[in-house]
Amino acid sequence: MEEDEKSSELKKFIYSELAVSEILGYIMVLGLIIAAISLVFVQTSSMASDAQDVVKYRSMVQGFRKIQNVVDYTAYMNNPEKSIRILMNEGRIYIDHDNNISLEIRSNNTTQYLYESDMGVIEYAYQNYVIGFENGGVWMRELNQTSMIFEPRIFIYKKSINNETVVFVALVKIQGDDFIAGNGFVDLSVLFNSSETRIFEGGGYVNMDITSDYASAWEDYFETMRGYTNNTVLQTGLNGSTVTAQIYFDRLILTIYSLDVQISLQT
Repeated sequence: MEEDEKSSELKKFIYSELAVSEILGYIMVLGLIIAAISLVFVQTSSMASDAQDVVKYRSMVQGFRKIQNVVDYTAYMNNPEKSIRILMNEGRIYIDHDNNISLEIRSNNTTQYLYESDMGVIEYAYQNYVIGFENGGVWMRELNQTSMIFEPRIFIYKKSINNETVVFVALVKIQGDDFIAGNGFVDLSVLFNSSETRIFEGGGYVNMDITSDYASAWEDYFETMRGYTNNTVLQTGLNGSTVTAQIYFDRLILTIYSLDVQISLQT
């Protein structure tokens, strides 16, 4: 009888240990499932956040394409005023003047024309990247990397008939000091202020020094122009945030536009 009771107690103990082990097993499996779900959630959230950032970036790229078109229309058509509205999802848009251009035109060993001024830049900043409209072009800056999105209005044209090099330089000076941040529709108004056009015949060269946060992208743009010319016509250099370009010409057409820009946020 005693042996039967001991045997029964032993079985209860064994089954009890098995039950505890089974419960521990369920807990471990549940923990692994929760950990896996958490990992997937974190990764999915990160991917969703990255996707949202990409959408915001692409939206503002198109917005700055519109800004470029409006500036071109206002400047080249001498239109008194043109406005656009773009959507800003976070970030900030502002006008900065932390850039400069120095331009010298020389012919027959004498200086024919000098110009130096800050040119102004319209910028959108969000997290680690900045998109800017500067001197007719649209540029991007992410950390220490810069690139061109839409080209400025500086061209070299090689006439095949008499092998004449014609250089077009259109500079856009942005005037204003607005700063806005948040979410909502951004109204940007461009007002024509003035323009100056000069034509230089008989050969010579133009020296340009551009000091800009997008200097390396400016140098890349000038380098792409070598496809239309050669090293004797176009020479470039980069020193910190200043890019230099020397362009030889038979004929140069230079236009400088001054535009007043106002920015407001409609929440």
